[in-house]
This record gives sequence, C-alpha cells and structure tokens, in this order.
Amino acid sequence: MAASNSENGFEKVDLISRDGAKAEIYLYGGHVASWCPAGGTEQFYLSNKTIYKNGVAIRGGIPVCFPQFNNYGTIIKHGFARINPWELMDIKRTDSHAQAEFALVDTTETQKIWPFSFSVKLTVTVGGPMLRAELSVTNNDQKPFTFTGALHTYFLVNEISKVTIEGLHECMYKDSVTGKNNLSQNEEELAIKGEVDRVYVNAPREVIIREAGRKMKVRSEGFKDIVVWNPGAEGCKGIKDMEPEDYRRMVCVEAAIVMEPQEVSNGTTWHGLQELTAI
Repeated sequence: MAASNSENGFEKVDLISRDGAKAEIYLYGGHVASWCPAGGTEQFYLSNKTIYKNGVAIRGGIPVCFPQFNNYGTIIKHGFARINPWELMDIKRTDSHAQAEFALVDTTETQKIWPFSFSVKLTVTVGGPMLRAELSVTNNDQKPFTFTGALHTYFLVNEISKVTIEGLHECMYKDSVTGKNNLSQNEEELAIKGEVDRVYVNAPREVIIREAGRKMKVRSEGFKDIVVWNPGAEGCKGIKDMEPEDYRRMVCVEAAIVMEPQEVSNGTTWHGLQELTAI
C-alpha cells in the first residue's frame, strides 16, 4: 500500500494501489516526484540534475506553488510550500485506489514571509490509469487573504517537437515570453516551437496532451487558469538543474490560479484538483 523511506536525504512515501499504479511523494514540498499508471511507465519528468537541498525546489514532478505563483506578488518565486516540510496525515487503500494525505501549516518562518494563519492539505490518489492531486486551502486567520498558485506538473514526453496540446483553441492567454496580454490562440492545437510560457485565463476544465501512440487527459476543478511552459533550447541552457537537452523531454501543463488571485474568507476553505488520466 505505502512505504515510507528516505531517498536523496528526504523522507518519501511510495504509494501503490492494488492494481500496481504507484506514485512517489516527498514530504519535502509535498512533492509528487513520480507516477506510473497501472501497467504503464513513468509519466513525470524529473531532472537528473535536481538539487536535493533544503531551500531548493525539486525540478520535476508536481511542485506545489503556494501562496504565490511565479513572481505574481511580493514574496519568493512560487511561494514557500514547495520548499518546506509537509506532514503525512493519512494513508488508505481500497480495491480501486491508494491515497495519501499531506498537510502544511503556517509557522513562525512562514508568517515572516506571508503574515497569515493557514492550513493546506494535499491529497494524492492513484489507481488504474489515473492520478488525482487535490489541494485545499483553509484560512485560519482573523482576516481574509488571497493567494495565487499552481500544481506545476511536469509531464515526460518523448520529443517535444512532436507534442500537441488540444482544447485551448480560441482561449485568451498572456504570453509571458513577450509580455503581451489578451491574446487569443488561433491554432486548433498548440504545438511547442521554441520557448512557450502562457497563462490561459478562465481556461477549459480539460485539455489533452498528445504525442505518437500516447495521450494524457488533464482535467481540473477550482483552478481558473492553465499554464503551459517549456523553456526551449536557449532557455534550458540557463537552468542549472536541467540538462541542456531536457527541454525536449518535458512540458508543463499546470492547473493554476494566476491572473485573478483567489480570496479565502476567514474560517473558510478553498478546494481545487488536477486529475491526470493516461489514455
């Protein structure tokens, strides 16, 4: 069902369903580092040059960006959730799936960065061809707060030049490469040619990542936006924890809240999820 062990200096949970679907989740960052569907192969990109060190984010899998996405705010890039230890709260298994629940709460150190009392829960479920990552954010403070964030999912691909993403036709987006906003995607399918860094606003709940002989359905709820990112050849050369050619092996398709921060009233909880299905 699950085993807890240490790898690369961080405690890790191996989550395995009865049908053989499995995920590996580090308590550091609440970070899903690996996922293999039942009878399938690895679906996530994880850099061989990842730096496993406190204060540094793991490169690949699903980093949890909270309470800030990228530099859309005044605190550290992508927030502090991905570089802090989470607590394993529960593990359970049924006939069809295995599930693990992790929690992050505010500390004296997080209060110095972001002065709010909160709790975040990440629930990871695997079974059959599916992985579901559910995120909930509870405001334990006396006043409301807003956040941006994402489940910054890195998908492993065979060759990026042969990958297309379906479902974003005519969606409005911000191009973070050029800085242009309020653009509309004219292409029926998005092909990754060079650096791509787009925030699709009020995006559809479901998109498909397609390459030869392989499709991945990405469905989200609660997240308003979708981010698509690949650093391209030149950008990848400047990322110290990626191999220069690794841009060819990955694409990020992320359930996100970016352009309009999510407000959470005091005493309430926000819920969102990203569900991945290999088809």
